[in-house]
Amino acid sequence: MFGKEHQSTSIIIDRSGVFFLPELGPINVAGLTFSEFKTLFQHELKTKVIGVEGIMNMGQMRSIRVFVLGEVFKLGAYSLSALSTITHALYSSGGISHVGSLRNVQLKRAGKLIETIDLYDLLLKGDTSKDLTLLPIAMWYLFHQLGQSLE
Repeated sequence: MFGKEHQSTSIIIDRSGVFFLPELGPINVAGLTFSEFKTLFQHELKTKVIGVEGIMNMGQMRSIRVFVLGEVFKLGAYSLSALSTITHALYSSGGISHVGSLRNVQLKRAGKLIETIDLYDLLLKGDTSKDLTLLPIAMWYLFHQLGQSLE
C-alpha cells in the first residue's frame, strides 16, 4: 500500500475464501478471478482508507493431492489447487465414464463417506451446496488424530 501510508504485507486467503486485512476487514473473494479480486481490493481500499492505494500480486497457489477412483475416464492421483471442489476433481479425471452414475458421486475421507452428490441437481438446478472443497489426505489424518471434526 502506498500514499499517506506505506506498507508491504503478505496476506493468505483462508480456506473459506476470505481475505482479511485489518484496515478493510474481512472480504469474501471465493469464486473470483484474480483480476476481479484485484479490482475489488482496490475499490475497497480507496473507499475505506482515504489517501491510500494498493498494488497486489499473487504468490504461489498451494496444491493438494487427491485420488479419483471409480467410473471415471482417467483414474489416479491428481495435484489440484487447494481451492478445488469435487467437480474440479471430476473434470481433471476426464469426467464420469459411460457406465458411471451422475446420481451417486461420493466424497470419502479415510474410508468414511462425507458427501454424496447428485450431479443432476448441480446441472439442472445449479445447486452447488454439496460440491465440497477437497482436503489433502494428510490434513484429514491430522484433524482425525487431534479429535476435531471437519464438518
